[in-house]
Amino acid sequence: MYLAVDGHGRVIDVGFSTHWQQRLKPSDVGAALYEAYLGAVQKAQAATAIAALHSSGHEAQEPQPRTHEPEDNDRWIQRVWKELDQIEADRRRYAEADARTRAAQERQMLVTSPFGYLKVHLQGRHIVGVEADARRITEASANGLADDARAAFRAAQEADDGQ
Repeated sequence: MYLAVDGHGRVIDVGFSTHWQQRLKPSDVGAALYEAYLGAVQKAQAATAIAALHSSGHEAQEPQPRTHEPEDNDRWIQRVWKELDQIEADRRRYAEADARTRAAQERQMLVTSPFGYLKVHLQGRHIVGVEADARRITEASANGLADDARAAFRAAQEADDGQ
């Protein structure tokens, strides 16, 4: 079994070998898919971070010595108040975003795959589990199971986009 994601962590492909049942019990398919999903997302995030680091060209730099004259008190006070106002505005913006994130995380959703082989659990904007119907999966072909898994992940991610 394999699972691939794009740079944003969206599932783009899932596959099962024709002999998947020799390696994996039907009751373990959900957990195996979820584990593969987490691993693929972690790899995508690491690759994105490394690419961003390389493309930014930022290297550790030595601090530069001060070359300007010290500010007078009035200018310094004005500059500090301006920075404090900006910090307070940022704090409010982050608090509002945090409240929205917490509200989204409280929402739970269950997305059932088209053939009913899988159920993808969402909490807020995150996939938090995959459950398999072992009885139905037993009769599934590798291609049918892969198609159903792709559809389930896509439906879950579309539901996530709609929140």
